[in-house]
Amino acid sequence: VKQSDVALPSNDVSFIQTISEQLAAQHFTVSSFVLPPAANELDVHLQGEPYFVKFNMYTGDAKQQAGSFVATAAYLAGKHVTPGQYIDVRVDGRVYYK
Repeated sequence: VKQSDVALPSNDVSFIQTISEQLAAQHFTVSSFVLPPAANELDVHLQGEPYFVKFNMYTGDAKQQAGSFVATAAYLAGKHVTPGQYIDVRVDGRVYYK
């Protein structure tokens, strides 16, 4: 990337900012954001958690995806279940974990 080149489109930056704000409002601390080679995916690593969260920057609403994650994390915590690898909220209306 050279000066004045676009590294990330403004929509992607906005999506990442919204995810960051939504998670912070629910007392989750982000340790890192990763843009993997998979198209339009954002992986969010949380401080103190053994898993990361997979978000879809292309087709999904950031607030909806963040809400799906928060609800799933609360549900799993209530069941004393901690995912070992990831929570995936990329598909609208569905959440997967491993």
